[in-house]
Amino acid sequence: MSEEEIWPYWEFLMKKHWFRLVPFVLVIIAAFISGIYVFLWHNEIGIGTGSFWSYTFNDWSMGLIFVYILMLALRELLLVGLPTLAVLGIIFSIMWFTLSLEKREELKAMNKQHEGEKKKHRKGKRTSNGFSGCSALVTITFLIIVAVNGNWNTTFEYLNLQYFVVTYLWAILWVAIIFGIPALIGGTIYLVHKLK
Repeated sequence: MSEEEIWPYWEFLMKKHWFRLVPFVLVIIAAFISGIYVFLWHNEIGIGTGSFWSYTFNDWSMGLIFVYILMLALRELLLVGLPTLAVLGIIFSIMWFTLSLEKREELKAMNKQHEGEKKKHRKGKRTSNGFSGCSALVTITFLIIVAVNGNWNTTFEYLNLQYFVVTYLWAILWVAIIFGIPALIGGTIYLVHKLK
C-alpha cells in the first residue's frame, strides 16, 4: 500500500470504527485529571516534613528538590502511569481480538509498510513540535497573572509553593480556554468535513 493510499485507508477505518477511539480518549482524559490530583496530593502530604504548600524559596535545598522530584515521579508512575498503561493495554487487546483475522493481518502489513516509509522520510530531517510554543504561552500568561495579582515586585520569600502552583494551573486553564476551545471546535469541524 503506497503512502497516498494510507490516509484514505485510515479515513475509512475512522469512519467505520470511530466509536472504538472513545474509550482511549476517556482513559487519557481521566489520566490527565488523575495526574493533576496526584500532584496536588503530593504537595499536600509532603515527605514526612509536613505539607510542601507552605515552603518558600529559602526552605529548599538541592537535596530536597531531588527528593521532591523523585517522590513525585514515583507517585505519578505508580498511581497514574502504570494503571493507565494497563487499562489502555486491556482496551487495545479487547478491540484487537474482536477484529477479524484478515483485518488484523491487513493492519499489520500496512503498519510495517508505513513504518518503513516513515524511516525513509525521517533521515536528515529535524522534527519539531508545538509543545515549546504552548509552554511559552503558558509562561507568559503566568507572568501576566502574577503582575495582575500585584506580586510582580514581591520577593520570593513571601510567595510559597502553593501560590506558584495555583497561578501556573490558572495560566494553563486560561491558555486552554482562549486557544484550546477554538482549536477543538476548528479541529472537530475539519475532521467532520474530512470524514464526510
